[in-house]
Amino acid sequence: MDVEFISEFEDFNEFLNKLNNELKFSNNNYNQAQIEVLNFLSNNKDVTAKQIEEVLNIDRGFLSRTLKSLQNNKLLKKTQSKKDKRIYILNISPKGKVVLEEYRSLKIIKYDEVFDHLSEEKKEEFIEVLKQAMQIFNNKSYSPILLENESTLEYVFNKDNVVWQAKNDKHIITTLLYKRVNEWTVELEFISLVEDLKIFKDLVKKAVNYAYDNFESHLIMYVDYNHNKYISIMSDLDFIETETLENKIRFDLFL
Repeated sequence: MDVEFISEFEDFNEFLNKLNNELKFSNNNYNQAQIEVLNFLSNNKDVTAKQIEEVLNIDRGFLSRTLKSLQNNKLLKKTQSKKDKRIYILNISPKGKVVLEEYRSLKIIKYDEVFDHLSEEKKEEFIEVLKQAMQIFNNKSYSPILLENESTLEYVFNKDNVVWQAKNDKHIITTLLYKRVNEWTVELEFISLVEDLKIFKDLVKKAVNYAYDNFESHLIMYVDYNHNKYISIMSDLDFIETETLENKIRFDLFL
């Protein structure tokens, strides 16, 4: 593949990551989980916390903290059910609607800054190219590919220690730890940084599949700010950005 094309594509990908980060930092009062709950409440009236938990697949403890934060900021209304006083009914508040609309408007503005100058025809061509690239990527085999002067890539799973390793000529490239936080929650952590995006994604996918098979309900992973190229991969794997820390971003996946 043309080296210049790869370089241009990497620059574009980095630019989109910066654009997404700018959007998140512009709305830094609320994390992605809070926005998702507000969006759900805006589309559904008179719901319970249990309904939100089931539909959005959010861990009960994490959801409880999210709802409490939204209530403290007066973004939702909580009223006791007349039929069952043990149950509370949730609705988005007028202030919550304003916050959600501001977020949506900001998102449109940010992306319009990039794409609005393109004609509808160019936009359609751009989307079609992206769809083709994603289809090829999603359908390709993940088994190791042997190329000239390139050694075999191997993934090894150690069930006793619950770790995944990517190896090349018996040399360990990186190790992904599967660290239990509590009965329902597991944290994923790379021992060493892996520059290869495919290896990064494959190892995280293997851990997610393992968690699903073992009936886990909540995965956590932290990504350093300096490695923006991994952020889009977390989104591809359905992780949700939930917290912005000093040097890293927290991602959660609810199974």
